[in-house]
Amino acid sequence: MTADPVQAGDRVSDCVARHGWEPLVAAAHRHGVTGCLWGAVRAGGLEGVAGAEPLRTAHFDSLGRHLRTLSDLAVIEDCLRSAGVEFCVVKGPVLAEIIYARPDLRSYVDLDLVVLPADLAAALSSLEQAGHVVLDCNWTLMQRLRIGQVRLLTPAGTMVDLHWHLLNDQTLRSEFALDRARWVPGLRRVRVGTASVQTLDPVMTLIHLGVHGALAGGHRLVWIKDVEQSVRNESPDWDQVCRAARAAGAGPPLALMLHR
Repeated sequence: MTADPVQAGDRVSDCVARHGWEPLVAAAHRHGVTGCLWGAVRAGGLEGVAGAEPLRTAHFDSLGRHLRTLSDLAVIEDCLRSAGVEFCVVKGPVLAEIIYARPDLRSYVDLDLVVLPADLAAALSSLEQAGHVVLDCNWTLMQRLRIGQVRLLTPAGTMVDLHWHLLNDQTLRSEFALDRARWVPGLRRVRVGTASVQTLDPVMTLIHLGVHGALAGGHRLVWIKDVEQSVRNESPDWDQVCRAARAAGAGPPLALMLHR
């Protein structure tokens, strides 16, 4: 049903007849694919059925978070541009707006931004002045562990992960060559809501999604769907993907996610 929600309406009916709504909805939440399942439910004309109500609620909650994030991203863009800080957006709203066929198919809970390590202090200062609250305050621990991100909360309540590296864990950073020099040359500018922001090019988007999904365990359908949508809707050049993945040491995790 996650493969093509529009064509999966009949399969929802069959699944519900066999197993009921509760395990189906629980599995969709566990795998992060409530948007895809809701699309299939609507395609099958089942949106008015009582058992589908939790999916309806999850759908509108997701849309609300997405709209709030788009609004927050526009504010953040202004803040960081005024501070002279270059940044890019990964996952989250870029997946929903650019990678997926429709924004309502991909839910997310936070906003991931990446800045240069040298710009982290300026970015934090600019965002704090605009009312964002820094949640990670144990700087001694963060410096000792070399954690690759700082978490903030926007005034509207959106969780922001401000990264200075694509990989949060120091050990993983030594295993993969995903430093900024690898992907900065291929950054592209996209329109996400009212904000014009930079994100990874199609090749590095696919590699990043593959590495992220594999390192997280590779067991949730949402990570597999991310990779599938990246391939289907962006058609990255496979020769470039192979070269870049080998250079970054990301071939095995990407191959794992593509195989799944």
